[in-house]
Amino acid sequence: MTESTEPSASNCVARVAAAPTIGFNFAGFRSPSVLPSDSNGSVGNNQLVEVVNARYQVWSLNRSTQVATSILGPANLGTLWAGFGGDCGVSTCPYADPIVLYDKIANRWLISKFSLSGHVMCVALSTSADATGTYARYAFAMPNGVARRLPEIRGVDGRLLHVDD
Repeated sequence: MTESTEPSASNCVARVAAAPTIGFNFAGFRSPSVLPSDSNGSVGNNQLVEVVNARYQVWSLNRSTQVATSILGPANLGTLWAGFGGDCGVSTCPYADPIVLYDKIANRWLISKFSLSGHVMCVALSTSADATGTYARYAFAMPNGVARRLPEIRGVDGRLLHVDD
């Protein structure tokens, strides 16, 4: 009979190191009415914008203390298009499939949603680096009136909006 040189499970001590905390660590908001949620977020110079289904929230980021403070919302995403009319002005649909991007070149925010009818891509482009400020709003009709699938915004580079459909 040979003796095993393998350590037994009872002699092992688990060594688990805590993961380092990098940057900010806080709970965002969630959509209690729609599952699974379509959540998306982007970080600007001193703000974070989070979109979840048909709602959005703006957080102020204090980088020296690593504290995030809510400064707007959660608010209905449709408020960005209030008074705009058409499909983009409809704010009752919980299925907006929103996207938010921060344009680091132009220092502005892009927030988009898919319209209720599915025929229009609604885009709001902030007029400054302040996500709580004013927005220029646009409605882009989908080719042939219907999207084959939900369009995906890939990036913003100061002058161009790249959309895959």
